[in-house]
Amino acid sequence: GAAHPRVLVLLYVPLVVIAALCAALRMDDLRLPRATYPLRKLVARRHTWLVSLLYIGTFGSFIGFSFAFGQVLQV
Repeated sequence: GAAHPRVLVLLYVPLVVIAALCAALRMDDLRLPRATYPLRKLVARRHTWLVSLLYIGTFGSFIGFSFAFGQVLQV
């Protein structure tokens, strides 16, 4: 791993390519998603957007505080 990182690349790139090929060739039986009317109705509500912004702000603050706490511990 750390001593020879090129070995990991030689190991994982073929596996990723094989997985992508299998997915492209074998996943053709999935149903296509369709837009539903209740989802459009939900997005049109102001309350949904406010809760989404509150969630983004809270989670973003948590990530920022977590990073800052690690920096404070290093001092």
